[in-house]
Amino acid sequence: SAVIPAPTYGSLTSPTNLGSGGFGFCGGGAIRLQVSGATTIDGWILANGSARDGHCTESGGSIWLTTGSLVGTGRVNACGGATGGATCGGGGGRIALIVTNALADFSGFSGIMSAAAGKGGGAGTIYREKPADGGRGELIVDNSLVWSPAYIATRLGGSSAMTCDFSRIVLTNAGNLGLFGADYLVLTNTVIAGGPGPATNCGGISLYDASLTLPSPHAWSNYFIRIYTNAGSSILCHDITLETNAMLIVDQPYTFSNVTLRASAILSHDGNKDVETLRLNLTIISNLAVDAGGSINVSRRGFGANYGRGVGPNGG
Repeated sequence: SAVIPAPTYGSLTSPTNLGSGGFGFCGGGAIRLQVSGATTIDGWILANGSARDGHCTESGGSIWLTTGSLVGTGRVNACGGATGGATCGGGGGRIALIVTNALADFSGFSGIMSAAAGKGGGAGTIYREKPADGGRGELIVDNSLVWSPAYIATRLGGSSAMTCDFSRIVLTNAGNLGLFGADYLVLTNTVIAGGPGPATNCGGISLYDASLTLPSPHAWSNYFIRIYTNAGSSILCHDITLETNAMLIVDQPYTFSNVTLRASAILSHDGNKDVETLRLNLTIISNLAVDAGGSINVSRRGFGANYGRGVGPNGG
């Protein structure tokens, strides 16, 4: 039977949790470092889960560093364990890096930071904050193009509902930031960076019975927004434009005022498996525009292989 990973857990701004164990091996540990002066990382700081072929692997742990300044060319990783053919890789962990000197930022660190998952798992988070952010740091959700199904997402705050406001959010390489239950994400004064394209490779935001506030009207590029099947999901903006490599996935009936699709933008729903559930069902009060190169495309989103009302001994 399918293995359903547990949700992302722990604080994204002050992580201390251990990574979860898998099939006979341990998850990543937890690191807390408080440095009054400068931190130079040319080596490695690691809290990874175990990696091996053919089995479900372990999740990444936690790295929480507070320091005056940060420079170096090394690596800071809290990755889930990589797996071979199996699709139940460990989820990514949590990394929080906070610099405290008055003019400090992260430009002096050119190394690698990663909280990616193993195949089938959800990305972890990287949170970076400098004094100029005023407590509204940068959130990075990057899954290094590791595949995971639509229902596997990176939670903001684990099992507890959160209201969040960041100065900048980076959604990339199939990172899927999920808002659950009473989670509430405000993006009216937030820079969002996505990509790289095409739209099917970008990261994005998925609403699972949660709310997302966008400036209205709103245009975006290089990331997706998904309204999952939960009836309580809502985007508090109804005049939208999908620009280059943007994607909107709507799995429940929904109403917009105006929808515009520019070149390389895609409007779709998620794929079904054995039950006829997901459809694109929109009511648009004013105008719909699909520019050349844009598409409303639900090809290959029907029943899964060997499922459906008309399936026969040799397929549908």
